Amino acid sequence: MQEILYFKVFNANAEYNNGSLKVNLFYPEKPIAIDKRLPANLEFGIGVLERLIRTGYSKIADSNHPVHPAGGGSLIIFEDDNFACHRRGKFAPVHKNYFSAYSGYPNSHNALYTKEGFLESCLRETAEECLLITKESNPRLVVTKSLKQHSLETAKRLGMDIPTIEVSEKLLEPKDKLEVYDNSGNEIFSVNGFADVMYDAATSVNMLQLRQLGISSEEIYPIDAEGMIKDSKFVHFNRESFLIHPSKIESLKFGYPLENQIAYKTNFKNGKPEVYPYYPEEKLGPGATPVTHSFLWAPENLLCNCLDGLGVKGFAGNKLQIELWKEKTILTDKNRSESSLIPEQYKV
Repeated sequence: MQEILYFKVFNANAEYNNGSLKVNLFYPEKPIAIDKRLPANLEFGIGVLERLIRTGYSKIADSNHPVHPAGGGSLIIFEDDNFACHRRGKFAPVHKNYFSAYSGYPNSHNALYTKEGFLESCLRETAEECLLITKESNPRLVVTKSLKQHSLETAKRLGMDIPTIEVSEKLLEPKDKLEVYDNSGNEIFSVNGFADVMYDAATSVNMLQLRQLGISSEEIYPIDAEGMIKDSKFVHFNRESFLIHPSKIESLKFGYPLENQIAYKTNFKNGKPEVYPYYPEEKLGPGATPVTHSFLWAPENLLCNCLDGLGVKGFAGNKLQIELWKEKTILTDKNRSESSLIPEQYKV
């Protein structure tokens, strides 16, 4: 019998205190497998976020409004405080053309039921979506002790064959907590990190880490490594990658232009990556909406969560408020479209 790795959780709650979020999931006794994302749940989500902000406590799932086991991943930060992220494409199933951190779902029993397995899945998801190479004529793959194995596996999948350089890494102090219990209330595992709950484009819970690498962003290029298996072959999405300094977005409102920004994409030739600046001919904003500028600043829940954790002005202490604004704005739009988040002057 196939192992069940993705299922509905009907009992979950959260506590919010002094900017810290604690999420409690109670796994069902007999999980029933699901094979796709849980849909948006705006009305329920708005109530959840309002209660968390107002009273510090809320049920975040019940018998009619399930969540699923937490996803995990990372945001990568460098010595000069720049961070790496990607932008989801126009064919993404949710959050089209949003900027995002690196995250995904557990893919093993250990990732669902042990702290060690969950943290390993955070590493795997980070490396599966983001590789870093040095800015050298003969580039090297940047690895850390914890990410090395997964980074090498991702490089191999992309057909990349270059030497490595190992740099130091530290995890920034977490402020949130995820606790997972069985249906009788016995703790399965707990883990610290940076948590979020989301109900706008889909329903999800995530716990991310902030990983600071001992190298400057001026020394590297980011490569978005995400893809999928199709007809037994790996198809590389080659999404846009970015290096962004917090000062550039600390006073920038959602949906406003991210000016003078470079995006990167990658070609591979004879096992060697060639990273190049990319300026999209088709200008699209949240929801793949035609817009006037190449890059409208549109961070999804994962990235807002991390920027809150970094203490970036405008995000610090505001991740729930930002999600609440998104969900209320979309709900009040007659088409429930993410284009409602974009200022009218930037729509085509």
